[in-house]
Amino acid sequence: MFTLKAENKRGRVIELTGNPSYEVLSVTGLNPPNATVNMSAVANLDGKFFNSSKINERNVVITLKINQPVEGNRIAIYDYFQAKQYIKIYYSNDIRDVYAEGYIDTMECDLFTENEVMQISIMCPNPFFKDVKESRIDFSQVIDLLEFPLSAPKEGIALSELDLVNRINIPTEHDAGIIMTLAATGYVQSPVVYNVETRRAFRLNLKMEPGDQIIVNTNRGEKSVLLFRSGGYTNIINYVSSNPDWFQLETGDNVFTYEAQSGSEHLTVSIIYRAVYEGV
Repeated sequence: MFTLKAENKRGRVIELTGNPSYEVLSVTGLNPPNATVNMSAVANLDGKFFNSSKINERNVVITLKINQPVEGNRIAIYDYFQAKQYIKIYYSNDIRDVYAEGYIDTMECDLFTENEVMQISIMCPNPFFKDVKESRIDFSQVIDLLEFPLSAPKEGIALSELDLVNRINIPTEHDAGIIMTLAATGYVQSPVVYNVETRRAFRLNLKMEPGDQIIVNTNRGEKSVLLFRSGGYTNIINYVSSNPDWFQLETGDNVFTYEAQSGSEHLTVSIIYRAVYEGV
């Protein structure tokens, strides 16, 4: 059992399954997309050498039967699916609830048949399905342990403790980008976030002021670094140190920690991510 719906650039959503105006006959392009593998032959050697590979764009094709009143329902669907325009396709089954983003390629319908059938082709530059559910994890280098009501049965009660690392376990089928937010409650000089396992870092060469937020987007095709200060956003990508690691979450455990040249006790970090899949 599956459900299928679409959201256009204006945020209008149409449910295609369970809709009395339409009947979903088929949906193609839900499997893992094709890959292009580049190889080269070398004289006097058997076989070929592998050079590179990439996953191509996804092409989702929805085939709909248009129910009565046919002309009214056909015209109505044009308001959601418009040539060359952005569209988001939501698909869910018993295991996955995902979406893909693309652009309307073609809409074909034979107006002179008794049972009108429409084919809608959607080209998705990003070939991966993304989990509808967005996950967030927050961590700081200090965890508060003092709670009220408070009783202290013995000397040496801990008021806080260091939390130097945070672990993200993600069931993704492919590397997934993140949106990372660094928030300062005091002055923080040159914050840096580390991937503990790869030993790579994302470092910023600036001084954060109380109330500052730095938002780092590492999703491919969307990379950006913004500073939110005094009610406005500023592009600060020029403050990123050389050779930064634009963190990509891999399947399994991803372990992060952070520090700063000074003021790390005033810094908290949050990471927002979605699992991505090659097919449903």
